[in-house]
Parts: sequence; C-alpha cells; structure tokens
Amino acid sequence: MNTDPTWSDGEAPANRTLAALSLALASGVSLGEVEIDLSDPEQCRFGAYTLIERLGGGGMGVVYRARQESLERDVAIKLLNLHLGADEQAQARFRFEARSAAALNHPNIVQVYEIGQQQGIAFIAMQLVRGKTLAASLREERPSPQRTVALLLRLCEAVGYAHRLHLLHLDLKPSNILLDERGEPLVADFGLARAMDDKGQVQAQEVSGTPAYMAPEQVLIKQYRLSAQTDIYALGAIAYEMLCGISPHGTGNPADVMQRALAGQIRPPREFLPRPPRDLEAIAMKCLALRAADRYASVEALAEDLRHYANGLPVSVRRPGLRERMQRWYVREPRFALAMTALLNLAMAAAVVTSWLYHQASLQRAGANAMVAILTAQTQTGPRFLKQKDEDYLRLPLIDCALMIMGCNGGIRRRPPWAQWTYLAEDDARFARALRAFAAETSGPHIGELNLQLAALLSDIERDRDRPQMARTLAATGETNGLIFAYTLRAGTVDPADADSRVLQFWLEQAAPRIDQRWQVRLLAESCNDFDGNPACAAVIRRLQELDPDNGFSWLYGLHWSLGAAGGDPQLLRAARSPRMDQATGEILDAALAFGRSHRLQTGMDPDAFALEIDHMRSHDWMFNLRSYCYRSQTLRDAPAMDRACADVFQHITAAHDKSLFSALYAPQSVLQGSDDPSMRKWAEQNWRNVRWVLSARSQLPVSRQDVDPATHVRLQREHGQYAYYQALLRAQHIPVEAPTDFVTAEPVPWPRHRASTAGSPVTPPQ
Repeated sequence: MNTDPTWSDGEAPANRTLAALSLALASGVSLGEVEIDLSDPEQCRFGAYTLIERLGGGGMGVVYRARQESLERDVAIKLLNLHLGADEQAQARFRFEARSAAALNHPNIVQVYEIGQQQGIAFIAMQLVRGKTLAASLREERPSPQRTVALLLRLCEAVGYAHRLHLLHLDLKPSNILLDERGEPLVADFGLARAMDDKGQVQAQEVSGTPAYMAPEQVLIKQYRLSAQTDIYALGAIAYEMLCGISPHGTGNPADVMQRALAGQIRPPREFLPRPPRDLEAIAMKCLALRAADRYASVEALAEDLRHYANGLPVSVRRPGLRERMQRWYVREPRFALAMTALLNLAMAAAVVTSWLYHQASLQRAGANAMVAILTAQTQTGPRFLKQKDEDYLRLPLIDCALMIMGCNGGIRRRPPWAQWTYLAEDDARFARALRAFAAETSGPHIGELNLQLAALLSDIERDRDRPQMARTLAATGETNGLIFAYTLRAGTVDPADADSRVLQFWLEQAAPRIDQRWQVRLLAESCNDFDGNPACAAVIRRLQELDPDNGFSWLYGLHWSLGAAGGDPQLLRAARSPRMDQATGEILDAALAFGRSHRLQTGMDPDAFALEIDHMRSHDWMFNLRSYCYRSQTLRDAPAMDRACADVFQHITAAHDKSLFSALYAPQSVLQGSDDPSMRKWAEQNWRNVRWVLSARSQLPVSRQDVDPATHVRLQREHGQYAYYQALLRAQHIPVEAPTDFVTAEPVPWPRHRASTAGSPVTPPQ
C-alpha cells in the first residue's frame, strides 16, 4: 500500500475512461495503444480534468491536453505507462520526476501543478506550453548565432537554478525543450533527474539518457560519477546541433552513437559551415570535451562566456588574433575607430608604396642569396651541423633542414632569416629563375657540388608545380591505370575542401569498378584516407580484403576508428594473425614502368623516374591511423590482448621484406611507446637506432652520392624495399648500416678517416 502523503488517490469517479485505462494496464497494454473517444464527454472525464487532445507519448507514459474545470485553465496531464503495483522502479522514477519538477520554480522550467492517482493510474498535471519543441524548430530552420546564444543563456539560467538545488537533469536534448508563443525555452521532462550528493556528484546505477546527447561518463557509469559537467556536455551538444544541424555524435544505432561519444572524436563545426562563429564553436567544443575536468567548471562559467560572445568581448576558451580584436573594437567604438583608421591609412600610404617597390626589386636577389647561404654550408671537411640537443630529432646538415627533407624543424625553436626566405620563395617561379642564373654565373672549388644541390632543388620545385597537370593528363587517357596513377599523385596533396577534391572523387569512382588486379586495389586503398565518409573508398578497401585476406596490410587500410569489437579491434587482430605483410611494391613499380613506357609523352618523364614518382607519392596515412588507434586503445581502456596485437603488428611491419621508410622508422618507435615487454623493447630500440643511423648518414652524403640512376634505384627498391635501398647506398660508400653502440642523435656521424674513392662504383644490394 502506498503510504506517501504527497501521493494521494483523490476522488476516483467510475467512468469509461478510467475503466478502459485500468483494463489496459491489467492486461499489459501500453497507454499509448488505448484509443479514447475524445468526442465522448463521458470518456473524456479523468477525475477533476477533462481530456481534450492527445499531445504525445513515450516510454514512460502518454500526455494529454486537459481542462481543469475548478480553476478554468488548460493543463498538460502525463499518465504513467505502467501500473504502480507492477513496477516499483517506474513508480519511484515517476514520483521523483514529479517532485523534482514541482520543487523548481523558474520561468524557464515547466511548472508542475499536481501529482496523484486515479484508480491506480499515476498522473502529473503541469503547465501547458502552447508552442513546439526545439527539435521541431531545428527541423524547420537553423537559428542564427545570436538566436542560438539567446536560447542557450535561458537554458543555462534554468539548468544552473536546478544545479543550485542539487538536481541534475541528465536528459537535456532539443525534444525536451519547449518553445512557448514568445519563443522562450522551457526545460521539461525530469524523468531521469537525480539528486546530487554533498560533493555535487551522482553515482548512476544504470546507463540512461539519449545517446546523441549523452556524455561519456553516462555510458561508463562504473568508472565515473555524474556531475554538473554531465549536463554541461548536453548543453554543448544542443549548441552544436543549433550550429551545424546535426548532433555531435551523428546518427545511427545507439551502440554506434555511444561508441563515437566514448572516442571523443567530434568533427568541429567548421567542417559543416563555411564561416562558423569561431568563439561560439570554441564554447561548444569546450562543453563537449571528452574528460569532464576539461569542460566548464559550472553552468555559470558557460553562461559568462556566452554573454561575452554576445557583447563582442573575448571568451575564456579562445584568444582572438589581433585582426579579430581590432574588428570587435571597431564594432564597439565605431566613431573613434573610424578616425584612427583614417589617420593610420594616411600615415602608412607612402610607406606601403615604397616598401612594395623595394620588395619587388630585391626579391630575386634575396632569394638566391638565401639559398646560397644554405648550400655553401657544405664543405670539403664535412657539413656543418645545426646545434640542437633535442634527441627526438636527427642532427642534420643545414640543407636538409631548410628543404624539410627530414623532420628536424621541431628541434629548431627559431628559424634564421635565410630559412624563412626559403619557405616563402620555394614555390615562386621568379625564385627558381634566380637560382638558375646564379648557378650559371658562379665559379669556385665547390661549384660542382653546389650546382648539383641547385639542380636537385629546382627539380623538386618544378615537379611539385607540374604534378597537378601530370595527374590530369594521366586521367585523360581514360585507362584504368591512368586513373589510378592520377589519383595516387594527387590524393595526399588535395584538401577535402578544395574544388580539386571533386575531380579526385570522380577519378576514384571511375577506376574502382574496373580494378581486377591486387596491386590496383591496394594502391587505391592506401590512398583513400577519407574512407569513413566516402562509400567508394570503403568499397575499395572491402575489395582488397576479399582479394588478399592473408595479407596483414589489407586489414590496416581503413582501420575502423571506434574502439572495441564493433570498431577496429577485429581488423587489428586479423592483421596481427596474418601470415605475411606485403605492400606489393614490386607489382606497383612494374605496372608504373610499363605505363611510363607506353605513355612517355603523357608523363613527360623517363619511365623509371615516373615509377619512382608514383612510389614516392604513395600515402602513409594508414601508419598514422594505426599509431593513433593503438595509442587511444592503450590510454582509454584496459585491453592487454589489443596491446599485444598492436605490438605484434608493428613488429611484423618492421620485419617485413617490403617496407617503406615510414614503416621502418615509426613501427619500432610505436613498439617502444606501447610495449612493456623487455625483449620487444630491446628489439625495437635497436631497430629504431639503426633506422635513425641510416637516415642521418644518408642525408650527410654529398648530393652526388645520395642517389643512383633511376633504373638502378627502381631495381633495388623493387627487390629489397625503400629502406634496404638506403642501406645499399651506405654500403657503396663503405659506411656500416648498423648503428654503433656509442651512436646518439646529438653526435655527428663518425665518418671513416680515409674514405675509398667510390665515384662511379655500383651500389650493391643488401644481403
């Protein structure tokens, strides 16, 4: 028997409405399935209320608009969907919702008038809001940023009021926010609300909420407690949807949506909007941080940033640049700003004209002199090295750092002036002409080596400049291989937002249905770096797995981003168990050679050089995706089997016969970062030191000895792989390929005291 004095039965007149509802409950039928003839006055009676129309229903019950005759007002009545005696948990939740909402007296929270029962049917009588839900409004029209901020501020006031009364809502979403006739939002449905303890936290007993708006801790209830930051996450999700038109976790079945929430990989609004309000974007992303500690500390702090944004002031989560601050100042102080702008423009006009003329006159000379300063750092006694103590970067000659041949820029905190000139002028045709003129006019003891350096630089500049036109020419052949090679040349260098990305997609869709050879599908699969949002890429990757299921690399391309059995774990385990790791380099080089010979005019290159260009432009995104997946697995969960699988995959990649420089360098490094096995760490450390040694030594060879003719290069790379080819170059110069025991990255390479003359000597492949 119910002994709660706040939960009264009231009068229970026997009418056909109550009889029908009671019979439905007794037989297990949902209230939403009971048909009530609202035109029959006898069936419309429900205690002190007269039912007028059905407004909606859900898992907890059904809602009607009703007339309270005693006070002559319309109300909304929510009827519990389960018999009170049949489900005590539902009864308690329903009563808690009623009590919680009744205790809240706020203009932006739906007001509760009465709670009670009628013949075993529990009900809540509440304020009737004549309007529509925010979800319905968003389906009709996306609000402006100003309207978004106004709505969010009202919601923050309501939610902050509930938090001050130690109540968490835990189911904030657009469908639970009602908009009245004035467009003012009212928070409704406290069915999942929970009272906070003295620490402002809630220990949840079950996973509950709406997946598209749930915070990660609402899924991982055994690991984390809920807090005000949980409701802040939902407010951020609402803000995100008002900005972008979709929820932050996308759509799909609830399990997939929750997995995306746990991954924390939310696409920023700038990917959906051409010019999103950057401060508002930063506020929403702050609310949606994966860790609760990284979100706003309170709803009041969130509201403060929203008010700053509305008033054109800086927000705490983002510092605007000088230009943006000036624009905001101009909006706040238009008269003063206009006067200052006029004065500055008048004072700067002459200086700008003079500076521009001087810049145009000196550009060629400055660019050429800058590159000469780098190139002449190579001396007969050996190259001069940058002085850096960061052991994460190799100690390289100046030329390699300036041209970014190796990743040494991270170890340089300030670039010297000539390095800045190099980056600014590298793609400038006038700069290239100035270098040619300088090379033709200079003379001196090192002019041969200097001209080789200049020739290599100019070749790289011109190849980068001509690559888009070459790709279009290859695609114009209409052949399957031409489309594949065109896609390979451009896929890794085109931003998805550029117009050229549509051309790339067209090439991919034309080539994909025609592929029938393993190397073709592999080359397309590794170049498809946007497989999640590209059905054509996904189809290519599935085709590769069908054609070559025993190859571990087939399961690493297109690695599913989500953690767990429904994510990338099955692919990673399959790759770890695969009997071989083969990137089909030999087949790709052979096909490129054959295409280059039959289309020499279209490529404009020697067939061997064309084959090397195709191999050089192959994508290595799969390696970065694999490293990122294993890093997230090791830091976000306790899965020893997957940690072992990651270590095994990286070990197989390092030991594979057919491997690139990326594989050789990053695979052992990943084992060092993620494995606790002493034997594996020792193995990985030695492999990593050897690769760093080979790359450092090769970069310090004179440019005339850093390479061989393209035909020999293709043969060695085809037979032994790219990394083995680098080893062969060192052997030809009588330099060991194993790192000495005393080798560290901060030391120069210990060149032999007397190096044998190797001019013209062949490069021998590794044994």
